[in-house]
Amino acid sequence: MPELPHESGSENRRQTDDVKTRQLHFQTKNAVRKWLTSSGNPIVSPDKKWVLAISGGPDSVALLHVLMHCFPAQHIVLAHMNHHARDGSDADEEFVRQLAIKHDLPIEIGHWQPMRTTHFEVDARIARLKWLRSVALQHQSSAVFTAHTLDDQAETLLMRMARGTGPTGMAGIRPWRHLEGTQADLVRPFLKIPKSKILSYLTSSKIPFCNDPTNMDEDHQTRAWVRQSLIPLIQNRLNPQFTQALGRLADLAREEQDELGQIILERLQTCTVLDRETNTCRIQIRRFRKAGSARSRRQILRKIWLEMCWPMREMSFQHWVRLNRWLFSKQTLDGSVYQLPGHIQATRSGMDVSIQLADPTTPIIPDFDVDDPKIISFDWPGRVVVDQWNLQATLLLKIPEIREIVAMEPSMEAVIDPEKVIPPVFLKHPADGEKFDPLGLSGHHQKLVDFLRIQGVSNHLKKQTWVMYDQIGVIWVVGHRIADRVKITPESRSAWHLTNVMKSEPA
Repeated sequence: MPELPHESGSENRRQTDDVKTRQLHFQTKNAVRKWLTSSGNPIVSPDKKWVLAISGGPDSVALLHVLMHCFPAQHIVLAHMNHHARDGSDADEEFVRQLAIKHDLPIEIGHWQPMRTTHFEVDARIARLKWLRSVALQHQSSAVFTAHTLDDQAETLLMRMARGTGPTGMAGIRPWRHLEGTQADLVRPFLKIPKSKILSYLTSSKIPFCNDPTNMDEDHQTRAWVRQSLIPLIQNRLNPQFTQALGRLADLAREEQDELGQIILERLQTCTVLDRETNTCRIQIRRFRKAGSARSRRQILRKIWLEMCWPMREMSFQHWVRLNRWLFSKQTLDGSVYQLPGHIQATRSGMDVSIQLADPTTPIIPDFDVDDPKIISFDWPGRVVVDQWNLQATLLLKIPEIREIVAMEPSMEAVIDPEKVIPPVFLKHPADGEKFDPLGLSGHHQKLVDFLRIQGVSNHLKKQTWVMYDQIGVIWVVGHRIADRVKITPESRSAWHLTNVMKSEPA
């Protein structure tokens, strides 16, 4: 239900509140002006509508009043989504409706209900953004305003860091960005303003708002726990200005990422062709390999996803690393298909790779013919029986030292870095002309038949040798040697133990 902030008493208090209100107005107006300048039109155009995402909570209600004060001639459309996820959501909707009536503003109401009991925050955010796009299109608006604050920025950065984000993630929430599929920008003018200032403004101005009790539910809402427990703990023990420090970190990271982004965009244009009509990107392999370091190439791949508006949430750091290796490797087989999160599929054809967004209803194309009796799928990790051998891959609790690996019997076991493997993994006999980079040759390639000849394998047995492959090529010539590209290095973070044991012996 709406709350009315407590009245303030003294004249000094009122003067202080007036100063804080003017500061809030100035900061908001300045943020909006910066966005307008960046969009190439530094003048406010009242004929271009602004959509304001409003929940009825303190932040969005404050933003409504500040925008009306700073830009009185601007046409504002309120957009409220009722999530129907708790008692009181209908009352919040009614509160926002009354706000629209009071200020004579048009209003759009959206309705959404969670389809699963977990991941509510993520699902709600995705649904809300999709709906806001439709509202922006309906009203042909130039902007959709949201009331994210400095506290939201700090919480987001902490959660991303805990999940292992990279430099791009450290840029945090952006003050504005284009809203895909519309002519509007998503603008956040409160992003440098702490929530305490907003609450102080509402109190001094006697502006009522709604409170969502789930924002305090630390048991079920991760962000609530970060807000209520983690950040106050860090502020008390390390830095009282912790949220401001995280805000500055995001600003610095964003500046570097924006400058790097221009360089990456130029490199992207030299090695790729983007076709947004067919949702396809074609990468010229030779040019991609010359596009800089592994980090630069991973940034190019991320830029492709951004330019094509493909889903990125499920793309972890390891996905980018493995996709780059798959593209860069000279052993990737022609015709190989690499499946990625979000129904993205990469297909190798000659010296080109086509990456496209597949129809979610389209069945995934396997990377090899599962019905071919000469090819055996290998669940990674797992175990499979071929001929007289039990082949197995298991996780080692501790990465062995190099001397321990050297002391192993290569005919029976091997250790590899699983992060350098790109599933699916399969086994087959060697084919004519196939090459790999045997451990010990410093990455130089050698024909499989030549390697086996040097190992003393007779011509008759060469065709019976089993070889383990991933989407790049050879991982392990079973009973002989692993590929150099999958070896354990000081940078390895995990290790798999590969063993091949006679079926008569315990596996």
